[in-house]
Amino acid sequence: MAKLKSINFHGALLLKTLFDFQDPSKLVNSLLTLSLEELVILANDPMGSYAIEAFLKGRSVPSEKKHKLIENLKVQPLHVSCMKND
Repeated sequence: MAKLKSINFHGALLLKTLFDFQDPSKLVNSLLTLSLEELVILANDPMGSYAIEAFLKGRSVPSEKKHKLIENLKVQPLHVSCMKND
């Protein structure tokens, strides 16, 4: 699999729509298997952060999965909040 570098506008919109499907479990599990490095890249990318927001606001994403993502990102919150997008 190619290393995650960024996400484009259309990809972020697609993810937002998919997170609202009745059963987005495969997509949810896929996001949760990203490495910490990939999650930090995603969180610091303008469209990637929109995708994470869509995940957290997704009506069909179970709360425990949302908490899992937050736990994964809590490892390096300062790095996530301070990294500049190149």
